[in-house]
Amino acid sequence: YVQEAIYSVLNQTYRKYELIVVDDGSTDGTKEVIEKKYKGKLQYYWQRNKGESRARNYGISLAKGKFLAFLDSDDKWHPEKLHYQVDELERRLKENKKIALLCSSVWLIDANGKLINSQPSGRTMNIEKYEIEDFLFRPRIFAPPSNAIFVTEYVKNVGCFREDIQYGEDWLLLIKL
Repeated sequence: YVQEAIYSVLNQTYRKYELIVVDDGSTDGTKEVIEKKYKGKLQYYWQRNKGESRARNYGISLAKGKFLAFLDSDDKWHPEKLHYQVDELERRLKENKKIALLCSSVWLIDANGKLINSQPSGRTMNIEKYEIEDFLFRPRIFAPPSNAIFVTEYVKNVGCFREDIQYGEDWLLLIKL
């Protein structure tokens, strides 16, 4: 799936991005394929298996942009994801400098890339009006890292992803933000 994920980034209509791939210890020849096939199109870093959070935090430390967007190897982006999210986040930041991230709905697909259902998942309207308790006790958003765009400064200010927990590190980052 990693090549499909990479292709979905390279196929973005928005072109002002840096593509950083952090390989968390694969031993299946991924390194050789990516370095050969995508040379000059991305930055590739391999590390011993240290977990998702360390891999993401390593990518954050390398990133130079104002925004961060994560893409797990088994996910894909719509070709206009970055275009719409960057435009919308830039627009909203002009009104409110305290916005830390922007999430989108997602289409759930199966292993073959076929839609599981025709309705997007995670659609919640007026989410900015909810209080922190709404997120702690009644999750209101469907926000794995792959469907959000984050303000780099704020992610770094809250300490990025917790590396000492295995599950829920993405949810914890959302709560901290």
